[in-house]
Order: sequence, then structure tokens, then C-alpha cells
Amino acid sequence: MNRITRGGELLLFFIALTFSIKNAEAVPYFAVIANTQCSHCHINPTGGGMRSSHGVGLYSEFALKKTAHLFDNKFKGQINPYIGIGGDIRLQHLSTIETPRANNITIPWGALYLRADPIKYFTFYTDTDLANLTSREIYGMIHNGMISDHDIPTKLWLKAGRINLPYGLRLPDDSSFIRSDLGFTFAGQDLGVEVGAEPGPFRLALAVTNGVGGGAGDDNGKKAFTWFSEWHRKIFRAGGSFFYNDSLVSRTLSGGIHSALHLWKFAILGEIDLQRVRTNVVNLSRTVYVGYGEIDYELTQGLFLKGAYDAIDDNLRGSGLHHRVSGGLEIFPIPFLEVDLLYRMRLGNGALGDDQIMGIFHAFF
Repeated sequence: MNRITRGGELLLFFIALTFSIKNAEAVPYFAVIANTQCSHCHINPTGGGMRSSHGVGLYSEFALKKTAHLFDNKFKGQINPYIGIGGDIRLQHLSTIETPRANNITIPWGALYLRADPIKYFTFYTDTDLANLTSREIYGMIHNGMISDHDIPTKLWLKAGRINLPYGLRLPDDSSFIRSDLGFTFAGQDLGVEVGAEPGPFRLALAVTNGVGGGAGDDNGKKAFTWFSEWHRKIFRAGGSFFYNDSLVSRTLSGGIHSALHLWKFAILGEIDLQRVRTNVVNLSRTVYVGYGEIDYELTQGLFLKGAYDAIDDNLRGSGLHHRVSGGLEIFPIPFLEVDLLYRMRLGNGALGDDQIMGIFHAFF
């Protein structure tokens, strides 16, 4: 089977997944359920990291009905009108049930967030992973949002520093192929600037960075460009992303589309990407096809049934088309606590791992 055929399979699956469910809602599903944008809940307008006061309050509403009253709305991360804090800790248990067996408990991240608003329309932000002793994002941002509590979302912004690149769906699971294999994880910051805007139903962002992973200094005179765009309506959103980087070692070109739909208690989201990498030293090239789809169903307030499909076609990582499916439960037993139990099953003839059982304990505020 050639690459064009395999890429076609991914595209057909994505189309079928998007339209085979009549009722759906999307991820980042907190934003879709609330019919809002990332900037309404996060300090970072492109999503991820520290939550605003509005976001802290909104996230608390996902707890089970019997425990939702434990959050009294008095503390939302504000120390005073100029300084705010937040945090995330994600404890993960991963068990491989086939040979070779494995049974590991890890902390992918344990982040402490700090935000300072010394003057109007300027925010200093830092995100430190204390569990792994690494600094992630750190930047200064000029914006037009309200200062102290950010209840008015940012609609225009300019960031400068070490930033996460604005590409694709901001899934919390960095092990997904659309995150790890494309290189856009929450641990993959770069040094540079980002400018963005949210005119009406659109969200646009452009980043110009060094193009060296991990936030290191530039290795040549060229820069990397990352573009994100999304159109958002009440029950549907769709967008596209683009990335270009001509580094000292290789030249990378990535492009993708994503969409999400929200109706009643069902959720659906999907993304498909193509990445072309040419190695400058030996003049070799490869093409990677990646696809992702997810369906969520709200059984009751604070309890979700989840299913996901992950696929990649890359000869450097395995033979043929590798894909896997996941399913399980996600529960919010009390405000600001998420517990997941998922089963991930490998399909096809890929060589990227065996069936796994994953348990996740995620505390945040």
C-alpha cells in the first residue's frame, strides 16, 4: 500500500468520524460546552497553562452535583489585584499488558503558574514544571484584556519570550501522535514572538521563533513560522494550522485541519495533519500522515464516557500504518480533580507499542 493510499485512509476515517455521529460536542471540550474561546478561561489566549478567574470558576462546574458545593467561589487564584497563582499536577499510571510487560507511575508534569500585572494592559507570565525541574513558558504579553481578574477576555495580544507554538488541537495528552510526533507538545517551547487577534468568530495567531526545540538559541539565520486560525460558532468550529522551519539540520513543513462539533450530550473532535521533513545533511526526505478523532458523552454532570482514535503513517517509526483506539471513563469527583481510567488498544501492524491500561490523577486550580 503506498503513502497516498494510506493518507487517503486517514482522511476518509476522519470524514467518517466527523459525520457519523448525529449529536456531539468537542475538545478542548470545556470551551465548546461553554460556547467560548480559550482566552475566556486561560491567561494564554491560545490555551493551556494558567486559568483566569473566570476559568477557575467555570472548571469548578464540572464536578459531580453532590460535591460541586465544596467550591465556594472565594479563591480563584488571585493573591491581590496584581498577582495570581495557579497549578496543575498530573500523576499517570501506565501498564503495558503484553510482552515486554511494564507497570510505571510517572508525573508528566507538576506545574506552578505565576502571573503579574504590574501595569494596565501588560502581563508577565511564567510556567514552571516543579516535578521535572524545568521551566516551560515565560513571556511578557501586551494585550487589551482586563488586568486583575481577566474576566474580560483578551482580543488582541503580542507575546515575547519562550512560548508554546499555536498549532492544532491543544490536547492535554502529549503522547497523542498529533502532539508528540509532530513536535507540538507542552514541553516543546521555542523562543520568539506571537501576535494574535480574535475578531468576531475568528481566532488568529502567528508566531515567529528560532525553530530550535526546547527554547534554545538559533542555529542559523532563519526563523520558524507557525500559523493558527479557527472559525467558531455556537455548535461548530473548524480551523487550520501551518508550520515551516528551515533549520541547520532539516527543513520541516507541517499543515493540518481540525474541527469540533457540540450538540446535546455528545462530543466530537478531529484533526488530520501532513508533515514533510527533509534532512539537509544527506538530502533525504520523509512524509508523515497523522490523524486523531475523539468522541465524548456526558453520562451525568462530572462523569464522561470517552473514546479516541489515533493514527500515524511514518516508515521511520513502524511498518505500515499504525493506529490505536482508546476508551474509558473520565470523572470529576470534586471540584478541580479529574480521574481517568482508559484502555488503549493497538491495531494493525505498527510497531509503536502494545495494549495499555492508563490511569490518570489530575489536580488543578
